[in-house]
Order: sequence, then C-alpha cells, then structure tokens
Amino acid sequence: MTEALEQDGKIEPYRIVAEFTLGHSGIALTGVHAGKGYRLILKMLVFMLAQWLKILVLLGARIDLEPPLGRMNRDISRADAISAELGDAIIPQQFTNSANPRFDHKTTAKQIWRYTDGDLDGKIAGVGACGASTGCTRFSANTSLIDEVILIANETAFRTVRNVVRIKSIPASIFSGIAIAAPLEISERPDRANKRIVIAIPTFAEYCLSKLLFEGN
Repeated sequence: MTEALEQDGKIEPYRIVAEFTLGHSGIALTGVHAGKGYRLILKMLVFMLAQWLKILVLLGARIDLEPPLGRMNRDISRADAISAELGDAIIPQQFTNSANPRFDHKTTAKQIWRYTDGDLDGKIAGVGACGASTGCTRFSANTSLIDEVILIANETAFRTVRNVVRIKSIPASIFSGIAIAAPLEISERPDRANKRIVIAIPTFAEYCLSKLLFEGN
C-alpha cells in the first residue's frame, strides 16, 4: 500500500500517515514507514494487546487509543478525523485499498500454488483487513479451489488452539486457532474427505500473553 501511494505521488518523506488498525497491519505499516521517514499515527481500540503497543511505539508510531463505537465502519472512520484535524495526513485505508489484496494476489497466492505444485483443494485465511483472503480468493477464482466463508465461534477457536499446543507443541495464537478450526470442520464433511487444504498460522502465542488464551493455565 505504501509503495502504491509513492508511485501515485500521494506520499513523500516526513508526510503524516494515519490509519485505523487492529494490530497486524499496524505493525507492518510502522516497520515500513519507520525506514522511509514517514510519521505514522495509528488509531487503535483500548483493548489492544500491550505487547503490540510497545512494539509500535518502539518503531516510532504515535498511538491513539479509543473505545469501540460498536460498528467496524465507524471505528475505521476514526483515521478520517486525524486527516481532517491535520489537513494533509494520508490514509492508506487498508480495508478498501485495492493495493492490499493485489499484493497478496501477486505473492501469497502464487507462492502457495507454487509450493504445492498446484495440488491443493483449498486455502484457509482468517479475516482481518481481508488483504490475504481477498487476494487468494481472486487467484482461486481461476482454479477449482473450494470457495466459501466459514464462521468459527470464539469457544471453538480457543479449544482448537489449546489442542494444537498440547498435541502438536505448536504455540499458536487465538487468531491461528480460528484458521485451524475451519479445515477441521471441513474435513468432517463426507464430500471433503482426503482433501488437501493449506492454512496460514498468522501469529503465535506470544502475541496473546494478555488474552484469555492463558486463563486457567
């Protein structure tokens, strides 16, 4: 997204960039912008993980924490307030920026296809800003991959990730528990038996030290 803004001439060194983020994209933006000299202001919700906030501040981002407004689109619009306040702030808009899924279409999707020699029936992606999931879905539109949306309950995600930790010794996070639970659900369907499904484990347990994953342990 940053490179696309640069190519369009919409951003330059020491220009202020403002964005609303739930964590992962914020860390990526902060790392990229720190190296390029852009000032970054992130709007985040008050319940964000303390360790993520420390990383973002260490990389030079300014963090504005606010309570949730009840609807995601209202939370996302908070970055617009910074732009209006400062006058010339640039908003990448990860949730609507076409450069976000386009990058994953060119990289993530093709890497998965290459590494599996095209021998796969599905790819599971958790939904955040939807860059990876949208990019991979667009790629799979030209293939015979399984294409559907699966809803995973919080309780299922927690139970799944705890089983992964204890059985496979993989200290995955709750976000990864969501991704892992989906193919397990699919594998129980008679028409999906013996299918090859690729999943991405986005984060590990150290990203959730202050979350419910560790309660009772």
